[in-house]
Amino acid sequence: MNENEATEVKLHEKIFLHSLSLHCEDKETLGDDEMKKMEGVFQGLRPPHSNLRDLKICNYAGSKFPTWLEDSAFSNLVKVELRGCKKCELLPGLGNLHSLEFLKIYAADAVKEVGSEFYGDGYDNVCFRNLEQLCFDSMLSWEKWELTEGHGDVMPSLKKLKIVRCHKLKALPDLLPNKLEEVVIEQCEEIVWMARNPLLRLEDLRLSGNRRGIFSNSLPDLPALKILDSIESSDKSLPSDGWGLLESLHTLNISYCPRLASLPDGLEQLKALRTLAILGCYQLLSLPEGLGQLEALQTIKIRHCYGLTSLLNGSGRFKALQNICIIRCTKLKSLSDGLVQLEALETVCVHDCTELQSLFGGFEQLKSLRSLDICDCPKLKPLSNLQHLTTLEELKIACCPVVTEQLEKEIEEDWRNLSHITRIVIDFQRIQ
Repeated sequence: MNENEATEVKLHEKIFLHSLSLHCEDKETLGDDEMKKMEGVFQGLRPPHSNLRDLKICNYAGSKFPTWLEDSAFSNLVKVELRGCKKCELLPGLGNLHSLEFLKIYAADAVKEVGSEFYGDGYDNVCFRNLEQLCFDSMLSWEKWELTEGHGDVMPSLKKLKIVRCHKLKALPDLLPNKLEEVVIEQCEEIVWMARNPLLRLEDLRLSGNRRGIFSNSLPDLPALKILDSIESSDKSLPSDGWGLLESLHTLNISYCPRLASLPDGLEQLKALRTLAILGCYQLLSLPEGLGQLEALQTIKIRHCYGLTSLLNGSGRFKALQNICIIRCTKLKSLSDGLVQLEALETVCVHDCTELQSLFGGFEQLKSLRSLDICDCPKLKPLSNLQHLTTLEELKIACCPVVTEQLEKEIEEDWRNLSHITRIVIDFQRIQ
């Protein structure tokens, strides 16, 4: 098909067309003549303005996008997806599409910079007026994203920003849209957080695969942030300052940070924190003693932290802590030193902690404990005073030979110590 044949299709006359997908064969190499031919064909395939709502372009191999893609006359176009447009060095001026709500750009391999050409002419100095979701994925050459006050009011409605596998992108822009609620950054090894403006509505921040630390020594001002995920970072430490600014944070997940040796003392400023989850931080030795001051903390989950030697030490009440789950922390010897108070603790799950010798000092003081699940802790000593755990409903013990021997003896000699427990499972066999 050539440009004339494409024009003869009269796609622009299909006024009732709501959704359009333009797909090309994915070819690794195209000559200049073929490239120009494809540009002409796409220029001739101008869709109708009136009712088109959804547009997808895949494997377009031209060096520049058709001009109609920037036409503000597409008054109902709400979704655009550009996939595999690997030859275009500049993105089209999609900021002119005032009804656009969702935009995804995938594998635009030749794009090195995103700036004013992307925002278009705007209307009343507003670009991407109604855009709510923006995703950049697998832009292998992208290095720079410019977004400053000089570009006008850009993306004033944006709620979700996702950037994935943009390995060369060095920084987020100085100015991020201030209505953002969710930011996801995955496998962008070089990126750093440069935004100077406070994001007062940002609730969910998920970071994965960042090589050199997206933040400097201080966290940004994110007063509405509720969920912070940090995954696969090579940082030796987390930022030391700014934790007190995260006044709404209720979930902190730190995963697969193999060089992380300690957590900052500033965590004790997270007054709203309810869940702390740590996974695959192999060099982490201990948790900050100040965690006991977090009056909202309800759940602690720790997995595959092979260097962890202590857990809940120091003074503190942990007065809201209800759930503890510890999996495969092979150097851990005790869950607490006996000085902490755990009056609200309801469930304890400990698996594959081969050096664990004791659970808690003052074990009998766990007045709210309902479920105790221990597996593959061969050095664990006998559990004394089980009869005082009057709220205990479920007891599961497996591959803990000393504890198993103790329980079997109590079952034979003094069943009253265990009779109040509704469900007892020993080495995967239900006893009661």
